[in-house]
Amino acid sequence: MLSVFASLDDKSERKLAEAIYKKHKKSMYGAAYSILKNADDAEDAVMDAVYKIINNISKFDSDTGEKTCSLVMIIVRNIALNKYNYNKAHSAQSISEEEESSLYTEETPEEFFCNAESYEKLLSDIRALEPIYRDIILLKYLYGYSNYEIASMLGISEATVRVRLMRGKKLLKNKLSGGKNDE
Repeated sequence: MLSVFASLDDKSERKLAEAIYKKHKKSMYGAAYSILKNADDAEDAVMDAVYKIINNISKFDSDTGEKTCSLVMIIVRNIALNKYNYNKAHSAQSISEEEESSLYTEETPEEFFCNAESYEKLLSDIRALEPIYRDIILLKYLYGYSNYEIASMLGISEATVRVRLMRGKKLLKNKLSGGKNDE
């Protein structure tokens, strides 16, 4: 694993990447395993997430606190879901909507760390969104990443980011106004 970090030329970035990995490796593996239900696939997902983190290390703060934890968990969860869907597609079995929604039942770092009363209603409505919308909205509006940066971190296209933002904002607007969701 150490050879992966050696690819970073900047010593401070290398130390940050190593610190992130050391602090979050167990939770990364746990999140990946809870989705993939296979130890080898979970390890592969964690390794892919580490590569993604290294490639985007400049986007991480030197503090390995809650923001970093959220970003790491979003990245590993997205990679694990992509791997899960890939495995399902290549084993000629499709994933049902109930199975997919059951993959998102774990409490997210945002849910654990966000305790400010002024944000509680908004955060509870954001948390109630499906993770594909929730993650994009948090990365865009809470952490301030651009669509390009979000697409790069999650391994999806910018067009997908824009569509998920639009749909997520529409769902959030309906929740906040007390309306019913169309989706």
